[in-house]
Amino acid sequence: MLSIKRMFCGVTVVVLSALVFAAGLARGQDAAPAAAKGPPVQIGVVAIKSFDAAAAFAMEIGAPLPPQWSPQGIEQQVPFIGQGNLVTDKPIGIVLFGGANFNPQQMMAIMVPVKPGAASADAMTKAGGMPVAGHDGMFARNGVNVTHTGDYLVVSPEPALAAMAKPGVLAAALKGPDNLVRIVVDVKAIRTSIPDHINAFLTHIGEQAANTPAGQQGAQLVIPQLKKELDALDRLEIALDDGAKGIRLAFTAAPSKMPAPTAGNRAGMPPGVFARFDLNVSLAKANPEAGRAIVNASVSALSNAAKVPFTAERQKRVTDFFSKEVDLAFNPAATSIGIEMIGADPVIYVVQHWDKSPDCAMELRQVVSESNAVAEAKDDVIELQTYKSGAMKVMRAVANEHGKTIGYLDMVQRDNDVFIAISPTQFRYVDKLIAAPSKGPSRGLASGYLDLGKLLDAVGQMPNSPLAGMPPDVQKQLKEILAGQRLTVSATTEGDAETVDIGISKGLVQNAPKLMALIGGMAGGPGGPPGAGPGAGPTDGRAPSPPPGEVGK
Repeated sequence: MLSIKRMFCGVTVVVLSALVFAAGLARGQDAAPAAAKGPPVQIGVVAIKSFDAAAAFAMEIGAPLPPQWSPQGIEQQVPFIGQGNLVTDKPIGIVLFGGANFNPQQMMAIMVPVKPGAASADAMTKAGGMPVAGHDGMFARNGVNVTHTGDYLVVSPEPALAAMAKPGVLAAALKGPDNLVRIVVDVKAIRTSIPDHINAFLTHIGEQAANTPAGQQGAQLVIPQLKKELDALDRLEIALDDGAKGIRLAFTAAPSKMPAPTAGNRAGMPPGVFARFDLNVSLAKANPEAGRAIVNASVSALSNAAKVPFTAERQKRVTDFFSKEVDLAFNPAATSIGIEMIGADPVIYVVQHWDKSPDCAMELRQVVSESNAVAEAKDDVIELQTYKSGAMKVMRAVANEHGKTIGYLDMVQRDNDVFIAISPTQFRYVDKLIAAPSKGPSRGLASGYLDLGKLLDAVGQMPNSPLAGMPPDVQKQLKEILAGQRLTVSATTEGDAETVDIGISKGLVQNAPKLMALIGGMAGGPGGPPGAGPGAGPTDGRAPSPPPGEVGK
């Protein structure tokens, strides 16, 4: 919710701050000198549904706009508009332009809807405006140019840009009655008109990341991939919708070359799962180069951190290990992941669906063998065990660090499906995963959710839970607000575009101010609910650990 609030406030402030830039006409603020001119092109649009819609949404999420951004406040700061002349139920926004010979800070035109007679020629003349040669009806003072197009007042540092802004550009950017904000970026036009800006942007990211060794390694992994994506993209869009079902934040990129989603049913998950994510494509097919980049970056990081330089043999073993890990993660046709808290145990469930039935026992043996081969300490090893769950054989990998067991991975294969449960204790959580019924047909490229009510329950089960120090009435209010409320995410394709959606349920939106107040007043402390500490027995129907005689090498 905070990220949505920050994004909305940020976009709104940018648009309205740009509008107040026009106040230079009345206050005599000088604009920066213009550079030599070349043909500009439109590279983007930032559109807001209306003043009224922005104000209503800001109130709804508990972040009311300050008075200076209200229509009345803007009219006071930009007096040549005239009091009461702003139209508050039509789109407002900024049109962005690109051109090699223009000052990039001046490459915009601000558009606001006004009533007939607003910013008239008399008003502009009284404010000290002078007619702009070659542009009928346009006035300028101190480098700021003002004109009308349709029902809109257009303000720009550049007269050519003010003249280029068209009356329907903002309405065309907004899609549907729920669309509150939309940002459209013509990446192809940017590459054509101002290519140096993309390179400068990527260079800046690399310089910022280079402040730490980890950041430098991350930049080496991410920036080449980001540059490749930007070279291939033609259009980027960001949309914020506010409708009956809640808030939707959408990111769209085109063209998209994602493979078709894998047909089939979503994997079942235990009912206590508070977060899940379903990926319905093979990562190896979607982005084959990403896997190689991850392997190279992982090997480089491990090599740089090693106390003794890698020999050629060790370099190969480490590379083989990470390659196998990436293959197992990237090659499944579909993958589902779920997270549950059972007592004090965080449990991660994974279900992989493969196009062809894998030999998961052999794959796990290879991973364990390669992991032990690259381990620097003899007691940092993985033990491989097996046990029976009904008629099925379960492979168990037991991870040790400094001679102490730190986690368990149980894996079962059923035809083309592989079921995995990971936890810090030896309880047989994979039994719950195998028994969970499927969830119906898969949807789009990917989908997922975070159930905030179940998450709150999970936090309450944690040792030293921050909820333990909260007054009972506050806990009760939090549970009432969050019960049944979800954050959702999905990825879909339509035509040549790929869209990632983030959704916030309406109930959560409506209770956002109350929720923020409760969270702000939370007083965390040591302790936790009874039975939530280390060593607590199973309380949620989980199977006990296998008896000693049932576990074997």
